[in-house]
Amino acid sequence: MRSQGAARSTPLDGVVLETGASHVRLGTTPVHTEAVPMIARHSNAIARTRPGVRRQVLVGDEIENDCLDYGGLQLRLPIDRGMVVDWAAQKAVWDRALAQRFGENGVPYDSFGALQGRTVIVTEPYFTLPEQQRAFDMLMFEWYQAAAIWRTIHCGQSYTHTIPIVRDEVQWNAVKRLDVGGKVLTNLLKVAFSYKQWNMMDETYLTDKMKAISCFVAASANDTEKRDPSDPPHTWSFARFVDYFRDNEENEMVQHYVLPDYAQPEDVADPKTKFGYVVAGPGSTQCDHTPPASESEMLDTFIAGHGEAHRPPTSTEHQMLRLAQERYQLMELLFAPQRLGTGYGVDCT
Repeated sequence: MRSQGAARSTPLDGVVLETGASHVRLGTTPVHTEAVPMIARHSNAIARTRPGVRRQVLVGDEIENDCLDYGGLQLRLPIDRGMVVDWAAQKAVWDRALAQRFGENGVPYDSFGALQGRTVIVTEPYFTLPEQQRAFDMLMFEWYQAAAIWRTIHCGQSYTHTIPIVRDEVQWNAVKRLDVGGKVLTNLLKVAFSYKQWNMMDETYLTDKMKAISCFVAASANDTEKRDPSDPPHTWSFARFVDYFRDNEENEMVQHYVLPDYAQPEDVADPKTKFGYVVAGPGSTQCDHTPPASESEMLDTFIAGHGEAHRPPTSTEHQMLRLAQERYQLMELLFAPQRLGTGYGVDCT
């Protein structure tokens, strides 16, 4: 913990700030009650839409809420490979998040001193460089005037850590960092779509949305027991998914995803269509949306719906993507990074 200045006689609510490569999450922790803190999520980016009459520059949550055209969205990302590389952009996102939490609607917000008298709980990656910590502390203490900072460890989407724990203690000499995370997986999914279907190389934001609602991890790499036809999909191994998709090209796990058309105002206005939607397969409007009775049932529904294959519409005015093997193959690269040519020579299983 690091602190600055004298304590206030009446403590203010604490602030929880998680700064990840994908999103910033901000919430307050009530001092005198046991209420659960409300957490607001903001995209950790500054976005610029394509040139035209609807040209916009959007910060943080404005990307999700106010954007009129997600096609070819240009993103200015404050964090690269887990480190803040653009402090001006990062401060702009923090300012927006603080304005949403502590400001008043319609009133210009000055972020100077926004955290005065408050204790801030923040997350940071393993093995953060001292220069990064000093720059962070300078903004928190000198600009936002936080009273104290508490640090916790965070794993972001720029990389993955393996952390051995023996008898409740982290073995720091054995901690390994793998430079593969959500950002790399999104880029690989863009390449897969572009090579086989539609050119999605400029659609990072939309592809990231599709990854979040479609992809999953197999329960294991290979079968440990004899396969039973009644085994639920959430218990299947990667090898079993491979065999199943080879033998059943159009099965109940295949999704057909309709891409949004930002030339049509109704696509932009409707939150159900602004990022596109699944028109056939698990999660589509054709499926029964009865709430699952258990976590296992929820996983099975996410993977295979209710066990029935759905055909996509024969004609549509929108472009459509087919997600089949990509749904389970993408995440498997976290366990076999050597396939990416990253220099890791062994499986991380």
